[in-house]
This record gives sequence, C-alpha cells and structure tokens, in this order.
Amino acid sequence: MKKIISFLVFFCPLHVMAQLFYSPNQQMVESAIRNGIFILSQDYQLKDTTTNEYFGRNGQEEFGKTFSLGIKVEKGYCYLDPVQRPWLYDSNFERYRASHVPQIYKTRFKEFTDSLMTECASFNLKKSVELYPETVYYMPDPVSFKGQGFHTDPTPGNKQGWVVWVVVDKTLTATTPSDSIAYLIYRKELDVKADSLKYAINAPTTTQTVIGGIFVEPVQSQIGQLTFNLIGVITPEGDKWNILTPFKQPLSSPSVAEATEENELTPAREEENGRDEVYDNERTNKKKDKKRKK
Repeated sequence: MKKIISFLVFFCPLHVMAQLFYSPNQQMVESAIRNGIFILSQDYQLKDTTTNEYFGRNGQEEFGKTFSLGIKVEKGYCYLDPVQRPWLYDSNFERYRASHVPQIYKTRFKEFTDSLMTECASFNLKKSVELYPETVYYMPDPVSFKGQGFHTDPTPGNKQGWVVWVVVDKTLTATTPSDSIAYLIYRKELDVKADSLKYAINAPTTTQTVIGGIFVEPVQSQIGQLTFNLIGVITPEGDKWNILTPFKQPLSSPSVAEATEENELTPAREEENGRDEVYDNERTNKKKDKKRKK
C-alpha cells in the first residue's frame, strides 16, 4: 500500500475529522495489515434452462463479474457476498432471470501491489462456510497464501482496536493501480457481545470510493511482540455500514472443519471451463425479492 489517509476521530456526535499527517501508531497498523487484504474477482455465466447451453455477454466468456475484498486468515481467506453470488450485483442479470440460471465461472485474485489477476483454483462453493448470513464467507485454503493470515478472535469483550477502511480513487477493477488504493485508519473501542454479530459504524468522510474494511485489535502474543487479531469485517447494508463479528469460534475448530467436508463425497458431474455449482433459484432470488418489498 502506497499511502495512508490518516484519521483522527473525535467522539462528538457524527463527527470525524481527517488529519494531514501520519501518526506512528497508524504507520504501525498499516505495516501490520497491508499484506492481509487483497482483491477478488468473480466471473459468472448464464445457463439456458431449456437447452443447457452456457452464455457469456458481448463476446466475452463471462456474462458478468464482480470485484470485492478478500481477507487472509489462518489456513484460508474470508470473502464477501459479491464473490459468492455475483449475479445479485449485476443489473444485466434481471432480464434473463426467468429463462437462465447463473453459474459460477472463474475466480481470480491479486495482491494490491500486483499488476495481473491470478486464477484462484481453490475456490469451491462446496467448501465455502457461511459465517454471517448472505454476507461473509470463509474458504479453507492452506495453499494460495501458504496458510498465512490474520488470527481471528471469537471471544466477546471490550476491544481496544483499530478500524481500517479501504478506499479507491474510482472503482475496484482488475487494473486498479496500487497507488489509487488507500487506507483510512483510526482507533475505535468496540464492546463485542456474545449475543450480537452486527455493530453500526459511520462511513468515513472522503471523496474516494469506500470498498470495505476490517476491525483489528493489537494484543501481546509474546514478550516484545504484538499480534493484530481480526475482530470484525466492515460491510455495506444498503447505504449504511456495519462491523460484523462472525468469528464466534476459531476457523480451525472441528465444527468449522466438518462444515467444509460434509459434501466431500458427491456424485461426479461433467464440468467445463472451471464452472462451479450454482445456488438454487429460491436462494438466488431471495435478495432481489427483499429489495422489491421495501
């Protein structure tokens, strides 16, 4: 990450004031987390329910694609709903909803400092674990990032942490240069409750596009050593934002491991061009139906 936009937060009602300098603490946070967030893209195709043919759009193999943030965690990564169900974030899908079903096609990723996307061969919907309904997911993957990532903290309590927003100059794409991506970093205290997973947070005041973010807490892991635990993931909900704390148990726990293996043995089917299974129509349409009722 090439730059940090520093934030000093005064807890006056709804007021956040930007600073024009880097504090040593903000520099420390940036150094600790900068390799833990990356860009994910998800392509999808449409399958004709009558002919079983697959279609892209406008001469491309894919019908549409989305871009979102990925977060490295131990032995895998977390990602958001635009990667799980990209068609819900593509207005072009609506007119084909009755005659076609969406099909996950290719998943790619890149570090903020990379120039090219790399195919993410490990992405498999059957192994995905939903951590927060229709919002945050976990993909076990000890290979892509060598199993390295944030340690997640599932414990409730008062967290003396840091909010890290990710913003870009315009929009997130496959060619977004690293110098157009920035962090907005400031301190925040959050009382994480055992019976709550969602906490409202005000979006930062900025002329850039807010993509998402994380909430981390530094803890002393050894003498002379701080570890930044991942407490929450910052996600949009309409025009509002929330800190979600979906890590109610360690991602390496037996119950999470069982969830990723329950469909290990399944009937084989022919797959072409890296296509993955798609959700059933009822769940595919759920989010759109909710929007119509509002």
